[in-house]
Amino acid sequence: MGRKGVFALVVGTRPSFIMAAPIIAAFDDAGAALKVLHSAQHYSENMDDVFFRDLGIRQPDHRLTAQPDQKSPARQIAHIMIGVEDWLRAETPQALMVLGDTNSNLGAALATRKLNVPLAHVEAGERSGDLAQAEEQNRRLIDHMADVNFATNARSCANLKAEGIPDARILITGNPIVDAVLKNRDKAAALDLSDRPYSDNLKGKFGVMTLHRQENVDDPDRLPVILRDIQAGAAAAGAPVIFFAHPRTLARINEQELMPGLESDPNIMILPGAGYHEFVAVLQRASFCVTDSGGVQQEACIVGVPAVTIMDETPWPDTISNGANELCRPAVDPITPAIGRAMQKSYATSPWSQPFGDGDTGARILQVLVERFGTR
Repeated sequence: MGRKGVFALVVGTRPSFIMAAPIIAAFDDAGAALKVLHSAQHYSENMDDVFFRDLGIRQPDHRLTAQPDQKSPARQIAHIMIGVEDWLRAETPQALMVLGDTNSNLGAALATRKLNVPLAHVEAGERSGDLAQAEEQNRRLIDHMADVNFATNARSCANLKAEGIPDARILITGNPIVDAVLKNRDKAAALDLSDRPYSDNLKGKFGVMTLHRQENVDDPDRLPVILRDIQAGAAAAGAPVIFFAHPRTLARINEQELMPGLESDPNIMILPGAGYHEFVAVLQRASFCVTDSGGVQQEACIVGVPAVTIMDETPWPDTISNGANELCRPAVDPITPAIGRAMQKSYATSPWSQPFGDGDTGARILQVLVERFGTR
C-alpha cells in the first residue's frame, strides 16, 4: 500500500531532466507531494547539475550510488533495479513515473513492477521499429509493464493499441519536452554567448551537432566515416558545425586518435556538452542540426531548425513526414548532401506542423495521476 498522495519520478539523463521539469513544476505549484529519485546514469557536471540549474529543478530527494560499470547495459540496469527497489520499499509511493526510454527507466520500471507499485510511462508508444536499438527494446518493455501510458499523440497511441495494450492504460497528453522548450526558449535567446569560443560562428550560417548512440560512436569503422561526411557537408555548405560532444563520444574520438583531424578543421568546432539554456540558444540560431538524439530531433522541430538524423530508424517519424527532419542511415545514406538539403529549408517561409503537444502536458499528467492513484 502506497503512502497516500505521495508520487515519485525518476531522472538521470538529459531527456529525463527536460521532461521532468514541467511535471515537477506542476506538482509543486499544486502542492502535490512528489519525490524525485536520481538514477545516477549520468555523472558529469555538463550532463547533470547544469540541467537542474537551467531548468529550475529542485535537487532530488535521493540519489542512487554511482554505477560501477558504465559500459555494460545489463550491469547498469541491474544496479538501478536494486537501488530503486530498496528506495521504493522505504518510500512506498502511490505510483512511480519513468520518462523516456533509457536504461535507467527500464531498470526502475522492472523494480516498480516487481513490487506491484503502479507504474506510469511518460513518452509512451514511440516506435522506431528497430529492435537492435537499446532504446526501442526499453520503450517496448516499459509500455507493456506500465499501468498508465502517457502518449504524445494519436500515432503513439495507435502504436500502443496495435500491440494489444488496453485503451484504459493509454492517454494522449502531449510531450512535456514542449512545455520545457516553450518555457525556456526566451531565456535561451537572451543568453549572452559573446565569450564562447564559437561566438564568431553565430554571426553567419552554421550548424549544431550532437552524437552519442552506441551504434554510431562505438563502431570503429562507422564513427570516422560519420565525422568525415559531416566535415565535408559543412565545408560544401559553407556553414561550420558546432559539435557539442557527449563524454562517451569524446572518449571514443580520443581512443581512435581522431581529435587532431577535428581540431585542425575550420569547419568543425568540438566542445564538451552544453547546458540546457546554452544548447537551446545555439540550436535556435542554427541553420541546421545534425544529431542521433531523439530529444534533439524534437527540440529542433519545436524551434524550427531543419535536422539531419544519423540513425537507421527514428522514433519520431512525424518529424520526417512534416519535413522538419531527414533520416540518414549510417553507412547507407550519404550525409553530405543531406546537410545541403537541410540548408535549403526555412521554417520562416515554409513552417511545419508541431506534433508533440501544446505545452500543457505537465498539468495533464498531474491530473491523471491524482485522479487514478491519489486515494490508494
